[in-house]
Amino acid sequence: MIVLFWFLLIFLILGLSLLLYFLFYILLPSIKNPDSNITENPVFSETELNFVVPKPDKVPESAKVAFVMCTPEKEFNLEFLKFNPGQSCLVADTVFHSGNRCSFACIGLGDCVKTCPQEAIFIKNHTAVVSDLCIGCGLCVNTCPKKIIKLIDRNTKTHLVCSNKDPDLAGCSRNKKEENIQTVSKKDFKLWEQCYKIFKRYKR
Repeated sequence: MIVLFWFLLIFLILGLSLLLYFLFYILLPSIKNPDSNITENPVFSETELNFVVPKPDKVPESAKVAFVMCTPEKEFNLEFLKFNPGQSCLVADTVFHSGNRCSFACIGLGDCVKTCPQEAIFIKNHTAVVSDLCIGCGLCVNTCPKKIIKLIDRNTKTHLVCSNKDPDLAGCSRNKKEENIQTVSKKDFKLWEQCYKIFKRYKR
């Protein structure tokens, strides 16, 4: 056992000695030598040195905001159809058309949530809800397969909360009703929302 210990110790010392010799007598002199034929950076390539991090595309702010014509406060007589969380609204709409008796209702699987660059949309009661972080870019409008998201003027006070065009299709408590539009703050996001607004004001 003692012989093995001394053997490993000597091997380690020799290895460190060779490494130090290489660093101080071969590598460093070749880097510092002005007559050296090495013209490239020994650590980074020319492509890496000249690489510029691309700036993300800035989404312009609009005078409009997104509005979902299906309220999360609705109630149905029948239980909501349970979807696989891995599915998307587009898939569910293609197969099932809707998650309840109303074929115009929000499916609530969050395709619009994934599309929103501001993270201004969240799901409540199987329904997309737009918070006051929305800048009206409109990306969510084309994402919704039910076409129930539209852009409205930011100062709009009242609006229909239902996109149903056939009163006989839905057993919904909010069918074809017009209600006051309330500013919604994103759930569990109040502190970060204030930070975002301060940063947004500073950037201007």
